[in-house]
Amino acid sequence: MKKNNGFLLEDALFAFFVILVCASLILNGIYTLYFQRNLKIDEKIEKKWFYSD
Repeated sequence: MKKNNGFLLEDALFAFFVILVCASLILNGIYTLYFQRNLKIDEKIEKKWFYSD
């Protein structure tokens, strides 16, 4: 299929998909950093599982 002047619908949809994926990754990263910043691992639980063998 020959492109004369402009974009094909397939190219536009692919670009839109790529932009959606990038935006989703960025928003998930922000969510992870902002809402889970106070998440801490309990050292007693970790040591208990580590020394259980």
